[in-house]
Amino acid sequence: MTGETPESRADLEGIYQGAITPTLASLRRDFKPWHKPRKHFLRLEQWCHETRALLKKECFSSCEEIRYLGLPADDMLDIRVMEGVCKKAKIKLRYLGFNSSLQSSELNLSKHRVNASGFIHQSSVVIADRIEGLSPQARNIMARRYLLQHAPFDVINLDLCNSVARAEPDGIFPYLEAIRTICDVQLQRRWQPWLMFLTTRTTRDRQSDSVKRNLFSQLLENLGNPAFVKALQEKLAMHGDQIRAEVETTKQLEGLDWGRAYVLSLSKWLLHYMMNSDYKCGIRMLPSYIYSVQTGEMDMVSTAFICEPPLVDREDNTGLTAPRLSAVVPPQTPTEPDLAIAIIEQIAAMQDLDKKLKDDRNLREKFIKKSSSLMAAIGYDTAAYAKFAKAL
Repeated sequence: MTGETPESRADLEGIYQGAITPTLASLRRDFKPWHKPRKHFLRLEQWCHETRALLKKECFSSCEEIRYLGLPADDMLDIRVMEGVCKKAKIKLRYLGFNSSLQSSELNLSKHRVNASGFIHQSSVVIADRIEGLSPQARNIMARRYLLQHAPFDVINLDLCNSVARAEPDGIFPYLEAIRTICDVQLQRRWQPWLMFLTTRTTRDRQSDSVKRNLFSQLLENLGNPAFVKALQEKLAMHGDQIRAEVETTKQLEGLDWGRAYVLSLSKWLLHYMMNSDYKCGIRMLPSYIYSVQTGEMDMVSTAFICEPPLVDREDNTGLTAPRLSAVVPPQTPTEPDLAIAIIEQIAAMQDLDKKLKDDRNLREKFIKKSSSLMAAIGYDTAAYAKFAKAL
């Protein structure tokens, strides 16, 4: 995390830490994986931190709202912390959420409490649908209509429980199709930088051979670039032969090596798609984290990307209008291999979040306290939560 000042750190520390006396008749104890302190670390230190950094860019100096696309669970924890960012910046949050459990009592209560804030835009909405509804094969007219009504977005947060490359029996990859749909709309409408957070499972047994071949084939394109091959070897201790073998369905990579290669191939797919168009939108990976959900191995990754559309060099050569300084292209626009190498460097720096919290007792206790405060504010039993939170 770069460009941080004591003042910005103080602001970040203050995002949604208040304690509110719950009014529920009975305190809740139905804790979920996203209630763990490590998830609150990601909310504050990744999602909120990068959103605040985005707002400090010059093109956001006069903005009045943040447009956010997310997958809020019934507690709407992502919306709550993003509202905290907006409150600090004195702007409003306009959100579009996909949640197929709409009409649950917990979600309705959360919406009522969240929307009561003066920093939530009145057009914000959670729709009763899954993000896969944006896949063209789903033919979900309403899901796409809501997307088009609320787009473009400043922040897109796809916090998935499953693998983003999960395939349906018919060979369709609904999450990837949905991401492509979202990116297409962003490319058409968005000219300022925007953030994409993507959380996904990385385990090998959740990937079919065809998925692996298609994803890893994106890496093969860069193996002809000596600088890319050098970065792959020096930063990730990975060789081109291992990638080629994986494409041929021969098992070569295990554990962390597999996870890194999977994240790299997925990032390369996104980079390839965004740059393989007339818009040539660049993608840079931001600090990201890997952790364990069930297997005891690092099988979940929380990635962050900033998408940077180019400034268009368009001038009137007739002389009828004056030159405009706004139409300036940076002298050296990064190439696709340049950005791919930068992604390798970020993946090499990707931190094991479980280990980070385990090794740093003060940091662990800090986020147990912060998370406990948030859980108490939305009606959970803090004593029961303390036991849950310490079982990292």
